[in-house]
Amino acid sequence: MKKLLAVKLLQHDFSHIIVSDSEVQVFRHLHSADIVHREAVFPFHKVDNPRCLEIIAAPVDLLVDTSEKDFIRKNFVQPGLYGWFSDLPIYTSAHLEGFWPRFGLERLEDFSRINFDTFDFILFQYHMALEARNSDKKCWFVYEWDFPSSGGSCWEMGYISDTGIDYLRQDGIIRRPLWISHRKLVHEVQSAKIIFNSDRDFLPSRKEREYWRSSRFNRLLSHLKI
Repeated sequence: MKKLLAVKLLQHDFSHIIVSDSEVQVFRHLHSADIVHREAVFPFHKVDNPRCLEIIAAPVDLLVDTSEKDFIRKNFVQPGLYGWFSDLPIYTSAHLEGFWPRFGLERLEDFSRINFDTFDFILFQYHMALEARNSDKKCWFVYEWDFPSSGGSCWEMGYISDTGIDYLRQDGIIRRPLWISHRKLVHEVQSAKIIFNSDRDFLPSRKEREYWRSSRFNRLLSHLKI
């Protein structure tokens, strides 16, 4: 809820808005051009993780129009297509005018309809897909990745296998995404400048662990001598 609320409050002040969790690590300089010139084309791939499937389906309940519900169910929910974490969540303010009424979120009190399964950027991806459904220009596509998604999408968990890393390396060449899920991918996805969920990757080396233990011990000794 808080992320969508932030987008709603800021949409008239900025042309592009990024709202993400705080557990991100910027390891290369992020230029404004990286944001404003980015085309809103979203990739998806099939998953079978029950939790991901719940997240894919949750936004349907918010949609006001029945035909739009049917479109999202047919094209995303039923085939189990998941696109969250595929790239830095950039909201283009010019595309937000019809977003709020589409999901029945025009008033602040309407945000109480959002639940834990409602992922903010998935709503925006669906919104863009609905905007483009009668257009020749499609804003989403599907990777036919054979990735075991029991633990999540390839963008989240691909670093754990050679196959996943290979998929993400190819994706890096095709789309040039701005973020990755693990420091192991820094040299594989050259376009990436941010690591998301960096708290899950905060695993210091043996030397770092030894130094931390030593310095902590010394601080403790100093304290006891006072």
